[in-house]
Amino acid sequence: MVRKFLLVFCFLLFGCLYDSPNFQESDYLPLNDSDYPYSSLPRLVIETKDFKEVRDRENYKQAFLQIYEEKNPLSEIYDLEIRGRGHSSFTDFLKFGYRLKFKEKVSLFDMPKNKDWVLLPNFADKTLIKNKLTFELAKNLNAPYAPRSEFVELYVNREYLGVYQLTEKIEVAKDKVNIPKKENSFLVEIDHKYSSQDEVIFSSHFNLPLHIHSPDTPSDSSKRILKNFMNSFENYLSSEKEYSMNELEKWIDLESYIRYYWIQEFSKNVDGAFGSSVYFTWFEGSQLNMGPVWDFDIAYGGAHEINPKGWYVRNHAWNSLLFSDKNFNIKVKEYWQNHKAEFIAMIDSVDVWSKNLEHAANNNFKRWPVLESTESWAHNESVSSYKEANEILKAWLKTRYLWIEENL
Repeated sequence: MVRKFLLVFCFLLFGCLYDSPNFQESDYLPLNDSDYPYSSLPRLVIETKDFKEVRDRENYKQAFLQIYEEKNPLSEIYDLEIRGRGHSSFTDFLKFGYRLKFKEKVSLFDMPKNKDWVLLPNFADKTLIKNKLTFELAKNLNAPYAPRSEFVELYVNREYLGVYQLTEKIEVAKDKVNIPKKENSFLVEIDHKYSSQDEVIFSSHFNLPLHIHSPDTPSDSSKRILKNFMNSFENYLSSEKEYSMNELEKWIDLESYIRYYWIQEFSKNVDGAFGSSVYFTWFEGSQLNMGPVWDFDIAYGGAHEINPKGWYVRNHAWNSLLFSDKNFNIKVKEYWQNHKAEFIAMIDSVDVWSKNLEHAANNNFKRWPVLESTESWAHNESVSSYKEANEILKAWLKTRYLWIEENL
């Protein structure tokens, strides 16, 4: 009898440990997928407290989140806060992004635990995959960090909102942007879209707005240290007619700079021309390191930079001076020759990711019927199908690659 009891106990114990979650019906957040059937992607179901609308970027709303597979939830119900995010994508697009702040650190889809997450709408991108392709490219080029992400279908307050990219928030952490956490150690974003003057430092020569993401509340003396370094760096760029690579490497990490340049140049990223979402790190006594990459939904032929031919990013800001130097040009050419295989491989990656999203994309473009539309400034081409959007992207990548090969 005792032996039988122990066997039953062990069975129940190990069943609890290894079986899928056994949720009660009361543990579910409601999900109605009758209009948008299961597509193989995980579904994120979010409900705000009292069904309060999420329509601003400043104020968080209390909410609950649960992850679903086809029929059942895959997770417990999490407590969190949610608000809108983005600049022009928030003000100009019907489908906009969100910031999520969990009460406790959580690991989502095997990504490292964190409280802060981002939901990217990719509304400007009819392929839905340009950000994902770029994050993977940076990873393949051995960037120290590229944001991890997972495609999901999103429901907010029982309304289907389409395919989103659940992504890590760019921040200083051991498994993200790994720099020393001290007062004179900075994660900085160049972004002309910030308007709050207390968030911005203007460097002297190039008038680039520098938004400090870390530390959270830098002291005035800390800001001066960063500003002095940036001014000295830009003075050096402006005063030298020819750069010694050894001298230049006292200011910038050449490998990180050239890798970041090629990602932005290959994609002809409008924002990457020192306009928006250009990140770098620097701490006292070190070199400036470019990255991580972010915000490529209007790259690769999107928005107004549709032509895959011609140089673009090298004509702006610091690049405009660096590319006048023959030694720097040699380094840039060497990097392309050593890594061009990773760029051409993106064409095959389009097939992989678009196939993964094929059914979910049908739901997304049923909810947001923009494939044929050119009404938005970000939609410069009308396409008849999701497949055609991806074929156009593949053709653009191939032409871009060949043009660089012929003109480098």
